[in-house]
Amino acid sequence: MPESTAPITSENTAQKIPEGTAQTRASAEAAGSPDSTNDKNDTNVSNVKKRGKLIGILAAAAVLIAAVIGISIYNAPANRMSRALDLGTRYLEEQNYEQALVEFDKVIAIDPMSVEAYLGKAQAYEGMGDMEQQLAVLQTGYEQTGDSQIKKRLVDVYLEQASGSATAGDYESALAVYDKLLDLDGENEEVQRDLSNLLNSYFRKLIDERNYDEARALIEKYIDKVSGVDFQAYLNEIEEKERIEAENKEFLQKVFDLMAAQDYEAMHEVDGSEEANAFVERMEQDFLVYVPENDAAQTGKGAGVYQFGEGGYYFYYGDFADGSREGEGCSFCCNHTEEVDEIFTGLWKNDAPNGEGTLEQKGGTFTDTGEGFQGKISSGNLIDGLWDGPVDVKLSWDGYTYDLSFTAVHGAPQEDVTEEYEDLGYQTDFLEEGAKFYAFDVSPSGQVVGSWIGADGLVGTIGYGSVK
Repeated sequence: MPESTAPITSENTAQKIPEGTAQTRASAEAAGSPDSTNDKNDTNVSNVKKRGKLIGILAAAAVLIAAVIGISIYNAPANRMSRALDLGTRYLEEQNYEQALVEFDKVIAIDPMSVEAYLGKAQAYEGMGDMEQQLAVLQTGYEQTGDSQIKKRLVDVYLEQASGSATAGDYESALAVYDKLLDLDGENEEVQRDLSNLLNSYFRKLIDERNYDEARALIEKYIDKVSGVDFQAYLNEIEEKERIEAENKEFLQKVFDLMAAQDYEAMHEVDGSEEANAFVERMEQDFLVYVPENDAAQTGKGAGVYQFGEGGYYFYYGDFADGSREGEGCSFCCNHTEEVDEIFTGLWKNDAPNGEGTLEQKGGTFTDTGEGFQGKISSGNLIDGLWDGPVDVKLSWDGYTYDLSFTAVHGAPQEDVTEEYEDLGYQTDFLEEGAKFYAFDVSPSGQVVGSWIGADGLVGTIGYGSVK
């Protein structure tokens, strides 16, 4: 069989169909077949749409990426801190302190080392008047950052707090603050100066109150920490005062024992003695009290020395309550010029004779005759040491008792018997202007004894008023 007439197999057919098809399409396109033109246009449109869709997707993606980047930048810690600091500062200016705290707390949460946030937060608490919280914030900020600005502000606020306590007289609270300042900045000149001033004031108060143990404890605590205080001078003063107080206590114990025993002869020797005069010269105030059983509270039976007039003084023995004479009491004084011992016993209230009492005057001489008398007893009611109401007065002399009773209104005698006294032939030219006799009596022998008082005088017991 000739080769050209070989049978067509499926393999041959498969190989030839694509070629024929390709040729056919190529011929059709060359001939300008309508079907081939439409297919080409469809393909182009499809490609354009695909490219546009891709561009849109890429653009949207770019916008999204830009947004994500923008949000990331906006929410970056540094930017959030900056915004919170700005807001906090604005709220401070507007005095919206609570909202300012919120913003500064945001900053600290992001950056615990932010000096601006701690200072701003402290300023907010200052505006709210909360010093304790202000200090707490500054303390935390300084411990966290060690920043000098925070430290300076912390020192200033502590100084302000200490000054407030000192002004209120709360020395212990003020010292507690200064202890913190010494730990914080012990070499600070302002801290040293203010603490020195406080200690000087406090030492003066403690020594005046005789609280020597507390003063010594403070000296021991601060002697190596504070430079502006003469600690040794205070120690010397305390030692000297303790020496004097020991001598005073010994003297007052003697007075206590003698007057408790009513040994007025011995008291006559004590009054005016060098020992008594030295004691009075040491007194830093008008009186000094000693209560053996409870001298700290000065309550109970005790003794005291009280100054009056120009250089005069008298002794007291009896009841005390918180250093004030309250209850039964006795006072003693010796007039060494006239050799008269005066002894008053009666009720005391508000640190003075108030109520019934008796004044006894023993011994003595009359200045105009030099003759002696045996005694004079005055009894009645007193108001603040001055006779008030009827006063019974009896004077014993030369075997006769003279009645020199009178009536007084708060120390002022109501009677004036000067003319009657003169009618008896006695001179009164020695009386100063306005003075008067307010009582006199005549013995069977014709001897006259009288009592007189100056124009501005008042009659009372020992240390109160003046009576002749």
